[in-house]
Amino acid sequence: MGDAYLIKDQEMPYFLTFQVVGWADVFSRKMYRDLILENLTYCRREKGLYLFG
Repeated sequence: MGDAYLIKDQEMPYFLTFQVVGWADVFSRKMYRDLILENLTYCRREKGLYLFG
């Protein structure tokens, strides 16, 4: 992995973008949505992740 993908300053916000192609179920099925939300909640609570939206 190159230096371009390393987070160098843990105190600054970083922006993550991604593209999902052909994964409509991830956003439309309650089961998958809840799984994503549970994981984001865990990262916020246990790892100090900040989400900006």
